[in-house]
Amino acid sequence: MSDDEDEELCNAAGEGEETELQGMLQAGRSADATDCGVPAIQWAVGTDMLGTMRILLAAGADTEKRDTLGHTAFDHGCAVREGQAGPGAAEPRGGSLGEGSRGAYRGGMGGNGGPQ
Repeated sequence: MSDDEDEELCNAAGEGEETELQGMLQAGRSADATDCGVPAIQWAVGTDMLGTMRILLAAGADTEKRDTLGHTAFDHGCAVREGQAGPGAAEPRGGSLGEGSRGAYRGGMGGNGGPQ
């Protein structure tokens, strides 16, 4: 899968585009696609998109897959519930993150709710 295809799938996951995401997965794309080192499941969790989370989980997404900062989907879910932004805001279990990777990811994610 190309980087552009991974980015497209992760964007659909993070933006709640359930029909688009389902179509990509049915076409053979991986539920474990990553964009900028962040797995699709983390984009969905980090932006609180329950529908796309369910689709990715049903397609076998690895919830223990870590992003470039060592976070799992669980870490991102905790950050969302604590009122922090999506991917890049979670603190990995057992450690502090310092600066977010990718400049807190594309566009900062700081309150805009998802990948840009």
